[in-house]
Amino acid sequence: MLQRGFIFYEGSLRGSRIFSLPRWTQRDFAFEIALANPYFGIANHSIRSRCRRMAFLGGTRVQNQTGLPCRRRFDWALFGTWSRTARLCTIAKAEADEKNVKWEISNNMSPRNQDTTPPPAPTEIDGRSLTIFDVVHTARDRRPVRLTENAWAQVEQGRLHVEEVLRKGGTAYGVNTGVGSQRHQILERSEIATFNQRLLVAHATVASEVVIDETTLRAALVCLINSLASGLSGVRPQVLRALLDALSADDLPSASAGASVGASDLVPLAQMALRIFGIGDPFGPVDHAKEGMPLEAKEALAVMNSNAVSLGHGAITLLATRKLLRGFDLSFALAIEGFRGNVSILHPAVLHAHPQHGQAISTKHLRRLLRNGLLLEGTSPPRNLQDPLSFRCAPQVHGAAYATLEWVWQNWETELNSVTDNPVVDRKGETLISHGNMDTSLLSIGMDSLRAALANAVSLSAHRLHKLHWPEFSGLPSGLTDTPTALGGVQFLNLSHIGEAYAAAARARAHPMLFTYQGQLADGVEDHAAMLPLSTTETERLIDLAWTVQALELTVAAWAVRRRGVDAADLGEGLQSIYARLEPQLPVGREGSSVFDLRPIVQMVRDEQLVDLIDEEAPPIPRFEPAPIESVVKMPEAPHGQ
Repeated sequence: MLQRGFIFYEGSLRGSRIFSLPRWTQRDFAFEIALANPYFGIANHSIRSRCRRMAFLGGTRVQNQTGLPCRRRFDWALFGTWSRTARLCTIAKAEADEKNVKWEISNNMSPRNQDTTPPPAPTEIDGRSLTIFDVVHTARDRRPVRLTENAWAQVEQGRLHVEEVLRKGGTAYGVNTGVGSQRHQILERSEIATFNQRLLVAHATVASEVVIDETTLRAALVCLINSLASGLSGVRPQVLRALLDALSADDLPSASAGASVGASDLVPLAQMALRIFGIGDPFGPVDHAKEGMPLEAKEALAVMNSNAVSLGHGAITLLATRKLLRGFDLSFALAIEGFRGNVSILHPAVLHAHPQHGQAISTKHLRRLLRNGLLLEGTSPPRNLQDPLSFRCAPQVHGAAYATLEWVWQNWETELNSVTDNPVVDRKGETLISHGNMDTSLLSIGMDSLRAALANAVSLSAHRLHKLHWPEFSGLPSGLTDTPTALGGVQFLNLSHIGEAYAAAARARAHPMLFTYQGQLADGVEDHAAMLPLSTTETERLIDLAWTVQALELTVAAWAVRRRGVDAADLGEGLQSIYARLEPQLPVGREGSSVFDLRPIVQMVRDEQLVDLIDEEAPPIPRFEPAPIESVVKMPEAPHGQ
């Protein structure tokens, strides 16, 4: 018999409680859960795929089959986020016996078979205040989107200016002329609709089977909608509605990856537009010349002449970078515990003498991880007056990456709320102005710099990995073996070789992409591009390598803690539960008996389970103020034309 019940989650993970709903609901189900500590009985986590999470609490198996990314919804309610919002989910009893009880999460959320979870608040688009978090949550969590009343008014006003230019017989690039090397060719009014359709079809060339992932496509649509909502591109409201409908329906078109040089993502955006506007499907057996939604003057150029794909991809990458940096703080904290290093590097006087903002972020985070542990409290004295620089300079190196991320983050959010479409509507002069806003040099320089900062942190992590089992530095037996024998230890498992291989690959990814462009496109007109898409892709690839190095440092650090005989209760408060997760997975004493599978630990790190268990506070958010209102002219209130 299927029985139903509720788990009510309140507060942050550490110190929170999981308990059943009030007693009046107990008539609806025949069991009750009351756990005072959510860490109790957690034995293992395993990520089966991006859309499924399984976990074990004692003998109870909880499975997420919602089909949503594992970072959200019910699985997070069980294992914690930084949010203090109460979570409510149902669980259905699928099978039970004396040894094991299996519970399966369902979408049925109330005793009355009604979903009591409020829908996510929509992301409001106004053309000037979109954030990286807005982009990522909307793309990853399928948050709904709506334009503000003022945004609709801006769009209508912007379109009036385009129509006025045509009415007066003016000439504007891409409106009634060709584009690129054909910019001097004038279009007759009767040719404009055909030109717009053919412009999209011509730019939608498919050269590869490699396509952009769905999350990035959604992020790109959010960025494009926000840019067009400013009204400075001059498209009709119908164009925005079609894009909003595509995002809402979650029936996204395919688009080629790697086909942009960073001076507007012309190819992927043209491919997406063909399907969205009903003109055709570049990846399907569809007649590309069929009639769809007619596009009028400037509209094809407006939806193509944007860096929306690069901006959306970059927003996702920057959020991953922030979590990666917190993970490196975590792996270093456990490493210094295993090394019994000198924590004077975290003394307030050090920051007072060197008040760098990024270093302060890392130091504060490290002190929180090590808080109330014997090492930081001074009960367990450090072994050395000064440790190797890979330990001693960690707050500075991590801080440099935090500071670089902060700079890139702010520039990125400014760009999210900028208009790159050429030409741009000048409302004051009632004209269309040509420009070079599509250039992405600042963002590409930022991504290149961020990659260098991350590679620096990866290298330091790999150096510490070696030092942790190097007898001259660690004071422990070679390879952290339990007994002085040729059989066993981390060196016996070649963990150092793997770590250095991945670190070397990460350093190779750190080379700048800004100067790789050597094109002379459009008959020499487009002789410059900043290669932002390539720079962002290389950053994403470096991050993927970094997760493995980070997992290796955590593994060897936990091994050193165990080998040194440090009790888990004597570690910093922020490390105890993490060590408890790692230690059972170490093949100590079994080296060579079976293949050591590091993948579960890498998976744990990559999916941020360990990072999200660190503490109850949100990580530092780089300072950012929305673009000033003057940057996108606020129009007087007017009907939005919906």
